[in-house]
Amino acid sequence: MKLDDGRITILVSEKGTTIEIIDSKSSTTFCNVTLTPAQLSQALSRLSHTKCDVEVHSLDRVGKKHENDRFIFEIPKELRSSSCSKELTELCIKSLNELDMSEWKPDGYFASQDTFTEKGGKTYANAVIRRWI
Repeated sequence: MKLDDGRITILVSEKGTTIEIIDSKSSTTFCNVTLTPAQLSQALSRLSHTKCDVEVHSLDRVGKKHENDRFIFEIPKELRSSSCSKELTELCIKSLNELDMSEWKPDGYFASQDTFTEKGGKTYANAVIRRWI
């Protein structure tokens, strides 16, 4: 697979080097490579097959288009607290599923100042939701 808009970040420090491979289309960092200073020196001196730590994740998103949106859903008044993010996330997922929007995933962050609103005696939470299509 060839990425349409691949990006790379190389961060070098005294403790080691981190290389991140990013798919811009999906806004996903899907590969992290970690090198010790000795491994970096080996790689830069053209020693092939230098050992390193590699973490690959979110491959199901690579090549897909990233979309995000706001989603407002009703919550019980007692959940109007940022310390309840697990319950709020579960409630958000349930609300998304009821509206046949199961491909959307909430960020799970409910601590911004515009997260909670009240209207008509009901309490609502405002979530950022994402999907990759």
